[in-house]
Amino acid sequence: MKMMECQVAEVAGQACDPVLYCNARTPCRCRAAALSTDQGLTFESPSSCKKLCEPPHGCQGSVVSFTPTPGLLEADDVEEPDTPAHEMTCLLNTGNAASTLHRSTMSWLLYSHPMDKRKQGNLSIYLNRSPLNEAKWGHPWLLYEGPCSSLDLPV
Repeated sequence: MKMMECQVAEVAGQACDPVLYCNARTPCRCRAAALSTDQGLTFESPSSCKKLCEPPHGCQGSVVSFTPTPGLLEADDVEEPDTPAHEMTCLLNTGNAASTLHRSTMSWLLYSHPMDKRKQGNLSIYLNRSPLNEAKWGHPWLLYEGPCSSLDLPV
């Protein structure tokens, strides 16, 4: 699979070394992802991520990892897996006590990209609360409706 314009984010695990998550543009109308467990010396074969679609001719995407706040962790424990990110933003910085959750990763991923499948438009953010599982990308949260290009997410 041909990959180009990639970005890498480090996914912190609870019981293992960090995993590098590489997200890349492809000519196949969906993004590709590959993981590295040896600090980027090698990456596994890339897989197609059907939930992250590309407009024709593709577009740069941006991915960052972050450690969720205790309030987000508690919401994740009780909410449906596909809850859109914008429905959980009210929990940011709530000061709730940390819950004891057994998770495969301690990091979540945010991905920004135009979500229109026909043209570069409708800039959106996607959330993945289980970054090692491509099927766990949630529904996009629309940031800007209309023509757009890419958005780099700062850390």
